[in-house]
Amino acid sequence: MEARAILGVIRTQKHDFLNHLQVILGYLQLNKIPEAKKYIEEVVLETGYLRRIDHLYPAEAALALLVAQNEAAKRGITVEYDIQTDLQASALTGDEISACLEDVLAQVILSLSPPRIVDRQIKLSLTEEQGCYACQINFYPGNSGELAERIKVIHERLNPRQGRAEFTVSSGRGVISLYFPAR
Repeated sequence: MEARAILGVIRTQKHDFLNHLQVILGYLQLNKIPEAKKYIEEVVLETGYLRRIDHLYPAEAALALLVAQNEAAKRGITVEYDIQTDLQASALTGDEISACLEDVLAQVILSLSPPRIVDRQIKLSLTEEQGCYACQINFYPGNSGELAERIKVIHERLNPRQGRAEFTVSSGRGVISLYFPAR
């Protein structure tokens, strides 16, 4: 992971934080206390999903998700997370997990970036299954041919370690499944 990508996440979060403070200050200056309270509640709810990412283990996986979130936001793509577990008992190193997540999410973001894509949303879930961790990434792919080839490369990287990567498209909806082996 490049330091520039990490700094980009920090800059974005700082910028968003300052914007939120300005909105709250504006409401308070106009003596619109109920609006200020409602806005604060919305911000807390909006940033709540980041709490699960911030506490994700290993830290490299958390950084990969935060960088992807930042890159997606720059392109008008929303990312919804459903993180039910961490990867603490993974047989893979943090760098191995991070490399897979970075690669897959960069490809998904790229496939959603063309202006012709209407549904620009990624849904990512992380669950624990018997003997492995499953990361499911759901989206409407723009160019599934290139994406399928990239997933094959990731599968080849995971396969010797008893992991796997799969890509399916059904009714136009793409699903990338990454399986990281547990110890």
